[in-house]
Amino acid sequence: PEGLAVAGFTGSEAAAVITPALTTMEHPLERLGAVAARRLIELIEDSALYQVETHEIVLKSKLKIRRSCGNRKEIYELFE
Repeated sequence: PEGLAVAGFTGSEAAAVITPALTTMEHPLERLGAVAARRLIELIEDSALYQVETHEIVLKSKLKIRRSCGNRKEIYELFE
């Protein structure tokens, strides 16, 4: 078990309270919903925007490094 590192991808609240605390990716879900809603409203209000082939929006996730991967600090966050 000492040579095993475990990480999750959903960033659930339970990840911080289980033992050992689970390393996870935390995604900006509220921001994602707001951006999607704004984009939908823009498309409804201006049908000319349908002609745009692609539209890329990048929202950064946080890597929350906890004990499940060997981290000894309470928590360590990376924002890349």
